[in-house]
Amino acid sequence: MGENTYLWIEDYLDLTIQEAKKSFDSGNFPVGAVLIDDNGKLIDSAHNLMLSKQSRVLHAEMNLIIKNQLILYENPDKYTLYSSLEPCLMCMGTAIINKIFRFVWAINDSWAGASNIYSMKSPYFSCYEINIVDSPSIALMKESRKLIVEWLKLNRPDLLLKMFV
Repeated sequence: MGENTYLWIEDYLDLTIQEAKKSFDSGNFPVGAVLIDDNGKLIDSAHNLMLSKQSRVLHAEMNLIIKNQLILYENPDKYTLYSSLEPCLMCMGTAIINKIFRFVWAINDSWAGASNIYSMKSPYFSCYEINIVDSPSIALMKESRKLIVEWLKLNRPDLLLKMFV
């Protein structure tokens, strides 16, 4: 990606925030994700549909992976998954199994995030090379956090303190 890597990263993370807003507007927990190829091309975007579709697996990252499973299978190790929130165990594991090799998210999730999956002692996960890139944008981190806090206040105030301790 060259000199402008972080400019591109911010643009992609901004797209995840736009997707997260779609989630929020439809009553879902606000998470958005985009899939980018190794040339910097936007492949697809998705947002969380878990509540509106009444399915616990329809996280933004899972929707993205499911919609693009053929290209991920045919061209492994060429994609970066961007998310507005650190992926959970289900999403991170599915992304790793689908050979997504780089992950970037706007905000860490100390409650349910699974970035430590790559340090598992499992022989299966140790054969995958994973690259996690920290968000370079404090503004996008704040915007993602604001959406999540607002949603929690409206829908799940009991989780607010658990997620942001």
